[in-house]
Amino acid sequence: MHSGLVSLPQMQQALIEVRRSGRSLAVVLEEMIGRPLPHSEGSNEQRAEPQSRIDATVVDVTEIFEETPSFMAAKAPAAEDLNHPPEQDEAPIVTLVNKILILGMREKATEIYLEPEETKLLVRIRQGGNVRSLLEPLPKKLISPVVNRLKGMVGLDVNQTSIPQTGKLRKSYNSRPVYFFVNTLPSFYGEKVVVRIVESLTELPTLESFVTDELTRKVLQRLNQRKSGLILVTGPAFSGRSTTLEAFLREQQKQEKTIITLEDPIRRTFPGITQVEINLEQGLTYPQALQSVTQQAVDVILVEKIEDLETAQAVLTAVKQGHLVLASLDAKDAFSAIAELSQWINPAEVAEHLSGVINQRLLRRVCPTCRLVHQPEAEELQQLQLTARQHQSSSFYRANSLTQELIQQLQLKGRLCRQCNGVGYHGQVGIYEVLPINPSLQSLIRQGTQVEHLRQAAIDNGMKTLVNAALDRVLHGETTLEEFFRHFPDALTTLTIVQSPNTLPKGFQERLNQLERSLTNVTQAFTELKQSLKGVATAQKEAIAEEPPITRPLARPVAPEIDLSEVTLVGDTELYEELTDSSDWSSFKKAVKSQPQPEAIEADHPDNPVSDDEDQDPHKTVINPFKSIMDPW
Repeated sequence: MHSGLVSLPQMQQALIEVRRSGRSLAVVLEEMIGRPLPHSEGSNEQRAEPQSRIDATVVDVTEIFEETPSFMAAKAPAAEDLNHPPEQDEAPIVTLVNKILILGMREKATEIYLEPEETKLLVRIRQGGNVRSLLEPLPKKLISPVVNRLKGMVGLDVNQTSIPQTGKLRKSYNSRPVYFFVNTLPSFYGEKVVVRIVESLTELPTLESFVTDELTRKVLQRLNQRKSGLILVTGPAFSGRSTTLEAFLREQQKQEKTIITLEDPIRRTFPGITQVEINLEQGLTYPQALQSVTQQAVDVILVEKIEDLETAQAVLTAVKQGHLVLASLDAKDAFSAIAELSQWINPAEVAEHLSGVINQRLLRRVCPTCRLVHQPEAEELQQLQLTARQHQSSSFYRANSLTQELIQQLQLKGRLCRQCNGVGYHGQVGIYEVLPINPSLQSLIRQGTQVEHLRQAAIDNGMKTLVNAALDRVLHGETTLEEFFRHFPDALTTLTIVQSPNTLPKGFQERLNQLERSLTNVTQAFTELKQSLKGVATAQKEAIAEEPPITRPLARPVAPEIDLSEVTLVGDTELYEELTDSSDWSSFKKAVKSQPQPEAIEADHPDNPVSDDEDQDPHKTVINPFKSIMDPW
């Protein structure tokens, strides 16, 4: 029998049991007193395998810490007391560690960081790509107790502090299993601990949920409709590769395909999918697992990572047998992935069996609640190669990122943004560089073409580069120019004008260049024609000046711009001199009215020297002073 003391966690568990079962508190407490305390030296559980301790932690701790936040301020024992049988005042350390894990899950964090410093222990989380504080810094004396508690929960060696260690913990949160992957790293002030949180999903993600660009989403969907072949997903760590592969699996599930995944380790479990965990200690490697998988009736195989020659060859064998293989590969871009794969496998086989490569990144999404409108400078727009139309149709924002001091002040006043907590960013947006392998690229890969030539050929075929895809998300107001340049500091030298293959036909640019050259030639020909016409007009004016005055009746109406006071008018029989008197002007008007109208004069009248038929005498030049030369421009 134990000493009879009831620890605070036991008391909390007793209260929960009373509410669930309806029994009296006294009966439950009597049962609790008779149980040994956790990690007791006299307990059989302490001598069990580490896996027993892991399974013992599969409890739902949500209600405990939702009702007892005051335990955070409780005093913890010294580090040397941890090896002794736990006493009542030792429970706050257990409560504190569980509280950190629960807060991390509530905040939708992907990682929890415990970082020891000279005088304190920092507790921070990564949330949607942002790193921020989860709690106020803890006292230095809590560094060893908190770290040792986490190491004990996952079955790591508490006494070993000079080498890195890795472990896995499974708990239940809101009736859903959650995995915590714990990694320790020795540092100057103590062991730094990173806890990665992976919650189980009730269903796989969809492409629509995280691929915001419609054109990119359609290209991904068409790529995933292949019946066989190899599809590679590349990118650095934490770039969303696993999410993309999971979305591909969901699309395959809709088509009633049989699916097997090979993972190291398994982080999430999915209904309707056979998952195999690679275990190097027991000799189960990727090549061995693939050899067994190909012997079963399977349509789609997911290989978490290709990282050596044997795995690459095993993947190629599975593809040759008619399977669709989805895999990830560490490479900076799609073309580097092709080059790396070609080092392991014959380039001709890579060209034949590779269906496509996806290169991706995750950018922080600007908080839609507190974002601020941003007006880029003209020089900045010019550097980004943005036209006036693109600028007018775009929405630029900047993040309302606050300092830590201002965050604390606004938090006390209740005026802090609840969406991003003053960080300025909330969530992430994916950007993608999708490279489907077409016959022209197959030929280049088969020839072992260099990476830069492959890239240029893909751009000529209409591929949107990663930099251009990121800039599109900026223009749509999903992220900021600051975030854009943080990921792509050399973007100004890599931006390209990409024409989409869905909007421009093949060879459009070449035909456009030919048309431009033709227009240049036509313009030059018109210019030369205009100059020649000016020369003809000058020659005609000189010929008119040399000829004697015409003593013929008017054959055409007088042009309205001619000033009759400054010209000599001619008639059939008499010459009218310059009119200077008003009475003479009246007589002249009467004489003009008595003249026959121009419309009554036939063009072929023998007395009419001007004829519309200019082909009557090819050797005779007929000059009509009343017929002006029209400018072709």
